[in-house]
Amino acid sequence: MDAFLRKLAPHVRWQRCFPAVSKPAPKLGRPHAVPSTEHSGTTGQQLVERMLQCLQRHHCGRACQLDFVLLIDDADCRFANAVDARAAWTDWETLLTRQVRECTERPTLGFYVLLASPEIEAWLMADWENGFGRAFPDIASSLRQHVATCVLSPLSWDRLEEYGGRLLGGSCEHKLSRRIAESFDISTDCQCRPPLRERIQRYPGDRPISYSKRIDGPAMLKHIDPSVVARRCPSFRVVYERLRQVAASGETGTG
Repeated sequence: MDAFLRKLAPHVRWQRCFPAVSKPAPKLGRPHAVPSTEHSGTTGQQLVERMLQCLQRHHCGRACQLDFVLLIDDADCRFANAVDARAAWTDWETLLTRQVRECTERPTLGFYVLLASPEIEAWLMADWENGFGRAFPDIASSLRQHVATCVLSPLSWDRLEEYGGRLLGGSCEHKLSRRIAESFDISTDCQCRPPLRERIQRYPGDRPISYSKRIDGPAMLKHIDPSVVARRCPSFRVVYERLRQVAASGETGTG
């Protein structure tokens, strides 16, 4: 995430507050830094609460040297069931802004929310060449065809953020990350054509090829280009442009 943030706003001095990350350990099958096991999967309201606790404990009053706070999370269809999803998002962000300022005792502190809609996989797909295409070069073409036909359809590639359906059980009815992970499962019978399964079976590796949100996601984030993501993801583009404006002013930030 740190490398992605530097590309997102290169003139901002970023400071990570949460989650803590484990250092790379290639021998353990962890070539890149990933969230520690303790914090893995922290999202939604739980992530918000941890953010507020962190700010109150370590960045309150004079201890707060931040110019703004950035919260990054999966949207996970959290507003999908609202009568007006955009209004619900705005009201939620307004409430969080007030809470962040109260916790830091900084009444004018900037606060931004960057939600990956529906999940961060949408960003990794939006810049396919540097995301999934780079991570899985031997099956990149077949994988893209499979995702377009078996996962996204009837949505087009330019409507990635609309995927997910209703809010069901606290997350998207149709989980993009799960559907992509299942695409690598050759034991699943898929009627879509061309069959990705055949290409995976011929993959020249010692271990079965697979996708892990926790392991592969952070690795791909290091390489994708935010400007490319912004072209295909409208909600990402809004926050991206705001952060670029902040960066132009030379402010520091935390996320």
